[in-house]
Amino acid sequence: MLIPTFCDYGVYFAYTVTQPFQANVVIIVDKGATDNTLSKFLKETAKERRLSLRQFADVVGISHAYVNKLMTGIDPRSNKPISPTIDVLFKIADALEVPRIEFLRQCGYLDAQK
Repeated sequence: MLIPTFCDYGVYFAYTVTQPFQANVVIIVDKGATDNTLSKFLKETAKERRLSLRQFADVVGISHAYVNKLMTGIDPRSNKPISPTIDVLFKIADALEVPRIEFLRQCGYLDAQK
């Protein structure tokens, strides 16, 4: 059973109960965010830290090809916007030592007023 809930930060949470006392949590970020904001943030952060694309990818722990897609905001094979999972967003935030909620705000996934 999928049980949706809402967090004050604008991040939607849903969880499924598979067995008693065991739940799988799914976090759904508000899709109103623009990927261009994430791209801009990643490019600026890499530039400020004087990191190449590959160095930035090593710091974050994801492939340089995927970092390139995130920085351009477009998947070159499909020409569609890149929509990273919340796990990838949290991995980037943790690697950059930026609080997750603040990272989501800076990248436009959460309302800056909350």
